[in-house]
Amino acid sequence: MQTVSLLLLYVFLFFSFNRNVIGADFKPKNEFEKNLLALLTKWRSGDMQNFLVPMPTLDKITLPAVSGDYDGHGVRFSYSTTNLILTGLNLLSVEQLDIAVSNLSALLKVPSLSVAADRYKINGRVLKVIPIIGSGFMNVTFNKIDLRVSIQMRSNVSQMWMENFALSFQLGSITADLKGGPRAVTLLLNSSGVAIVQSYHDDIVKAVRELAVPAINKFLAGNNIRTTAQLLGLVDLVQTAYTKCCSSGSHNLRL
Repeated sequence: MQTVSLLLLYVFLFFSFNRNVIGADFKPKNEFEKNLLALLTKWRSGDMQNFLVPMPTLDKITLPAVSGDYDGHGVRFSYSTTNLILTGLNLLSVEQLDIAVSNLSALLKVPSLSVAADRYKINGRVLKVIPIIGSGFMNVTFNKIDLRVSIQMRSNVSQMWMENFALSFQLGSITADLKGGPRAVTLLLNSSGVAIVQSYHDDIVKAVRELAVPAINKFLAGNNIRTTAQLLGLVDLVQTAYTKCCSSGSHNLRL
């Protein structure tokens, strides 16, 4: 559950901090959406260094190590990993988009996200009798990910904040490769991984909300954003400054 929460948090924070809500197939309807599309295109290509909001490259992201316990489907075990490497976010697209004055909702799609670790450890039992022990390289791929995000903003004369946040997700399939690992766990992840992750849906959404909402509000306060117009203007300012920066031959943006 912790790993998936981190994945969803990365997607949501990228999506919310920069309002990069334009997918590869989305047709911009106005100048604001055109600027968003230009920023997202640069971001996907890795051309986002030294930007106003520090952004990691989307093709490869390092996540913290995870550990935990699982008990279900006749299997019980403890697990831990080294730092995780996430790939696939550069293929993120937005299939549906609805922006109102203070509300935003969207459907984001990712063909696949892969999480790899140089080393994992697992220790447990099948049916409380058969021991399962393993360690080695790990790669788990989440296929056909759909994320539905809905946020509601509020503001007064002194500040703007995120009031409501809703998130739901669906997975098409999970493919696991655990080198040196017990076959029982690999089969469990490949056959029932989606059901296992979905069973934690509400817990994952709660974890993402508790991490994301304070982070978003801190970002808004730190940039002294009090109105939707200021938030939209920030995107236009970044894009304009970036265009001037690149046209001058420099890639070191300072606003």
